[in-house]
Amino acid sequence: MPSQRFWMLAGVLVLAAAPVQCPNTDPNTVIYTTQPGDTPYRLADRVYGHGYLETKILAANLGKLGGDGVYPAGTLLTLPPDDAGHPAQINGETKKHYRAP
Repeated sequence: MPSQRFWMLAGVLVLAAAPVQCPNTDPNTVIYTTQPGDTPYRLADRVYGHGYLETKILAANLGKLGGDGVYPAGTLLTLPPDDAGHPAQINGETKKHYRAP
C-alpha cells in the first residue's frame, strides 16, 4: 500500500497518495536574507560573478525591490541557479540559506 499523507485544510480532510512537492522547486535554489544596500546588480555580481544576471534575481523576486532600487534589509530573496544550473555562491560557499552577518 503506498504511503499516504493527510492534511486538514479549512476543516476538510485532504489526502495525497504520494509525497507533495512545491511546484517550481529547484534543489539548487538558495534563500538569501538581504543586507542594507543590496541591489539586484550587486547581488548578481556577488553570487554569480556577473552583474548582468540581475534579471534572474529580479524575475524570481517580483515585488520585493524597494522604490529606490535597493532591497529592504531583512527581505528573504530566492536566488535561482545560474545559467549552468549551479547554485548561488556567497563568499565561495554554497548553502541553502544565507543570513546577513
